Amino acid sequence: MRDLGYSADLDFAGRSVKAQFKAANRRQARFVITLGDEEVQTGQVKVKDMQTGNQADLNLGQLDLDLPAVIEALVAEEEK
Repeated sequence: MRDLGYSADLDFAGRSVKAQFKAANRRQARFVITLGDEEVQTGQVKVKDMQTGNQADLNLGQLDLDLPAVIEALVAEEEK
């Protein structure tokens, strides 16, 4: 993610998903990508807009190519 110009943070403390989302909110993250065991297994990640709560699924293998369009679509949903 950093190589693509995005800020990225990982949780090494073993906090719950809920605690990690709270931390993202405190850091005022606009978007969060959920990547855990299930996402790795299915090859799909969730991209969540923290301002609206809207989410989109994204193919993990296409993340670098498709993420900008997914973010653009989530922002466009907010503007509706």
